[in-house]
Amino acid sequence: MPGQSPQQDRTCGRRLILRQAPAFAGGSLGMLNRCLWLLHRAAKENASALLVLDESCAADGDDTLRALDAKGNWLRLPGTPALGCSAAERAALFAAALDRMPGTAEAGPALERLLPPAGMPWLDAAVALWSQLLGGSGGKSDRRDNGGRSGGGGGSSSGTAGGGGGLRVVRAGDFQARPEDRALDLTTMPTVVWMGPRHFQALAELGLEAGDALAGEDALLHKVKQRDGSRTHLAGAALAADFERGLAQLRQAILSEGPGLLGSWARLRRTGKRALRDHQHAAERFHRNRRGIRGSRVHALAQAVRPGGGVQSECLGLVCAAALFRLDLDRLVEHCQLFHGAGPQDTVIVNAESGICLCQSLS
Repeated sequence: MPGQSPQQDRTCGRRLILRQAPAFAGGSLGMLNRCLWLLHRAAKENASALLVLDESCAADGDDTLRALDAKGNWLRLPGTPALGCSAAERAALFAAALDRMPGTAEAGPALERLLPPAGMPWLDAAVALWSQLLGGSGGKSDRRDNGGRSGGGGGSSSGTAGGGGGLRVVRAGDFQARPEDRALDLTTMPTVVWMGPRHFQALAELGLEAGDALAGEDALLHKVKQRDGSRTHLAGAALAADFERGLAQLRQAILSEGPGLLGSWARLRRTGKRALRDHQHAAERFHRNRRGIRGSRVHALAQAVRPGGGVQSECLGLVCAAALFRLDLDRLVEHCQLFHGAGPQDTVIVNAESGICLCQSLS
């Protein structure tokens, strides 16, 4: 149409719509997963991807900071006021979160980036944040859907992902529906589970597969316990049995030739049994300590995948993945590829740092 810019031309086609709450500090990992699914489907269908932030969609936990503490336990901290906080309130939450979370190098920068700026309402902060994270390089506002607003607090953004020029973000109050719009189908979306390098290292040290982590903490502990120390215990038991048989054979030989060596045999028996008993106690202490260390690793691994026995996507927040899983917030759009080849019944396990995916089929 004459007089329209290329940006305006792109907004005239079919749009794929995802409506979400403007949750605190980027919300849950589920929101990230759904936004990535939106971009993936928009690219497949050659449609524009539009994220509508609607405060009426708020759910339990959207007003909290969702993470894990230094011991791997599920952590929820109350967010700052929805209409904006003071610099002191923001600093207090920043300090509390940094104190409770593991002391990773990524924790401070993640909190600084994801916590709403002082004085800015969650809604404005969410529009700005998601435009920056998944909007790509354009950074321009769609004035027809944004009420003529522009800039970081109210703008929307265009980028490289999605068939219509990338993700655009808009407030629900500024959204104008069109006949060709279609809501994103979430029923066909695979399950996504994020892990960090430390979790894959723990799996390797425990002799477990990535899919084992999906079973929950009790199942993981049972699997580790079955393997822990079994070879040492069996070898020690076999040695003790062989020693008893050897002593019996030696005693018979001594009795057949003369009892003069029975005293020496008795001393050998006492010394040998004491040495075997000392070794058994030392082995038990060693494996008890190792079980404690492994138990801590299993707990941290299980809580990262199924925090509190719940679903990772709704229990953990974006801040957790950035601070603890090494998820690069500047490269989120690259993770759209995680859905390639995965079906609705599949679980995709993603290395948040490398982007390498493992698909667990449940069909």
